[in-house]
Amino acid sequence: MTLDPTSNFILFLLLAVCILLLGLNVWLAIRTFSRSLDSETDMRAANNRAKELLCDLLDENELRQLKESRYLDVASPSYALRIYRIPLEEGMVSVYESGNPVLRLCVQPISALPRHDVIAMHKLMIEGNEREYLALANAFPPAASGPGPIAAPRATNS
Repeated sequence: MTLDPTSNFILFLLLAVCILLLGLNVWLAIRTFSRSLDSETDMRAANNRAKELLCDLLDENELRQLKESRYLDVASPSYALRIYRIPLEEGMVSVYESGNPVLRLCVQPISALPRHDVIAMHKLMIEGNEREYLALANAFPPAASGPGPIAAPRATNS
């Protein structure tokens, strides 16, 4: 069976289009894969910078507590017997008064941040403007029990 020149040309065009589409798919797959490797490297770098920043922000006792207990207790600047417990892993901030759990707070950044940056955000917001922090937070009843004993709150000038 022989095809006329017009049919041969149409088949050639279809074959060329298929080859171009296949090439485009391969190019997009390679580009997507290489971008995901770059973003993974970027995330690792961001996490390392966040850890460094938090280490600079915390004193030795706070840093030790965070590493050993996997949470950071931040004393309230306004309420003498209040402690905010910020978990190292994702989760809500627990509020303790006189050593008793009274509340859990949820405050999240608008866009994704490394976890150590989120811990720094909580600490700086609580110490910088506790009233605004509490106004922004979604409040929930306390959990049944939390990890570890409550550290003694520091004295405040309030």
